[in-house]
Amino acid sequence: MEKYEKDERKKGNFPFDDETIPGAKDFYRGKDILITGGSGFIGKVLVEKILRSLPEAGKVYLLLRGRKGLSPQQRIQAMLELPVSHP
Repeated sequence: MEKYEKDERKKGNFPFDDETIPGAKDFYRGKDILITGGSGFIGKVLVEKILRSLPEAGKVYLLLRGRKGLSPQQRIQAMLELPVSHP
């Protein structure tokens, strides 16, 4: 796999080289983000991290399904009412 990555860089197919790899803030600046499974344990942590660490990102879309008798709207409302953890 390492050989493949080096070969791709030489061909110009790899979008970044070691000196130009952007940080997350630069990469997501102005970009919209779609998250599936955002109401699970890891999803909640990911959403919070994105909202806290990437303030210049575009919109964050959450794709949720109904579950356990709750509609997607009820699930997102319950998620928004949870306490926020602090680092």
